[in-house]
Amino acid sequence: MMDGCSCRLVRTAQLLVLVGASTVAGAASANSWQPAGVGDCPARDVAGSRGPVPEAAKCDSNFVGYTAVCWPNGCTYKKVATGSCTGGMNPGQMYTCAAATPVAKPAGNWQAVGLGDCSGRDVAGTPGPSPDPSKCNASFAGQTAVCWTTGCTYKKVATNACTGGANPGQMYTCAAAQAAPAVAPAAAPAPAIGASWQPVGVGDCPGRDVAGSAGPNPDPGKCNASFAGQTAVCWNTGCTYKTVATGSCTGGANPGQMYTCAAPGAAATPAPEPAPSGWQGVGVGDCPGRDVSGSAGSVPDPAKCDSGFAGQTAVCWATGCTYKSVATKACTGGANPGQMYTCAPPAAPPAPPKLKGKHYAVVNYTGDKQNAHNFIVDWRACKVAELTPDFEHGQEDITVLACRPGSRLVFKTDFRSNGYFIQYDWVMLDNGSTVAGSYRDPTSCGPSAGKAAK
Repeated sequence: MMDGCSCRLVRTAQLLVLVGASTVAGAASANSWQPAGVGDCPARDVAGSRGPVPEAAKCDSNFVGYTAVCWPNGCTYKKVATGSCTGGMNPGQMYTCAAATPVAKPAGNWQAVGLGDCSGRDVAGTPGPSPDPSKCNASFAGQTAVCWTTGCTYKKVATNACTGGANPGQMYTCAAAQAAPAVAPAAAPAPAIGASWQPVGVGDCPGRDVAGSAGPNPDPGKCNASFAGQTAVCWNTGCTYKTVATGSCTGGANPGQMYTCAAPGAAATPAPEPAPSGWQGVGVGDCPGRDVSGSAGSVPDPAKCDSGFAGQTAVCWATGCTYKSVATKACTGGANPGQMYTCAPPAAPPAPPKLKGKHYAVVNYTGDKQNAHNFIVDWRACKVAELTPDFEHGQEDITVLACRPGSRLVFKTDFRSNGYFIQYDWVMLDNGSTVAGSYRDPTSCGPSAGKAAK
């Protein structure tokens, strides 16, 4: 037995097949792949291809109605009807192979009004993906049909009031002339001034669907004062609306782009931040195990993308991220897909050029402590280099403040990683071979002395 969430996923997949098929009506003669949401089904793979979208040549007359599932690094092809492709452990972008033959549009006065459903009040049913023209007559004007790929049901309820059902399909209203004056459908609540849908990342939560709409973006008219702080989840072909606070919308089996209704007076969830420096978004995905750390927030922590983690993976949801010691291209098969990122750290700055000059070994004295330093001084160009890994890797900057070759040198070293600095003031003795001077840093100062080294 499937739970409500699994059932909704099956029906959603069936509906997406219907929407994908209708897209090709009247199109060119070639078959085509049509997106059908996020999903997967076990086994029955018959072929594969590289890349994030299915191969056009694999959608031929023998494969019409069957399925491709794609991830960032490739696709698999399944000899199973797309509407029945559920229950797999590795959800990706699902496609159906749509025939070139135009799909018949419903005749009569049925008008499509988006995705939706309502419970009970069924008065009839018919097979096929489109409503029966004969059932739209004067006595049924303004009332409702809900259709899936396998059939339609007819509901004795005004279409605008048909919400809250657990099995959304393509919804139609009967636009026949009414035999007698009828109460006009209540107008949908007008959007509150300033109300808007704000994206909050990838996610889903089970049940609590109250409406649906077609298209990849939420309907502005459904974000009003009474829906403030609640949720829409959208896929390529449609959206569902949930009476649940967006921050609590987790655990669903069919993740899509999630939105919150930010109406005036409501505490709106902020829009997702752009990917931090070094992280690059690579689509929706997950892989099991190999978690090495985690962080809060909907985007990865910039500090976790360094040269040691290059090419590896973060997976993020609205509430946090996990970091996986696995190459991003190999990160597949996880049961909890989120927004996936790969670590591409910026190239390290080029190392400063090697200086040719005189080598000085000096000691900075702080009470009883002695700190040794080694410098190369190019007196001709008045340039200074320190013999440290920080300087060699471009993390230490040296600024010459005063230079009299062989007699006086004032310079400052700045460390990029922590803001620490040391400023030196040297007097050169013995024809430039002896250093006698001082140093200061943010917390101390003292003598700085040394000799030219061989």
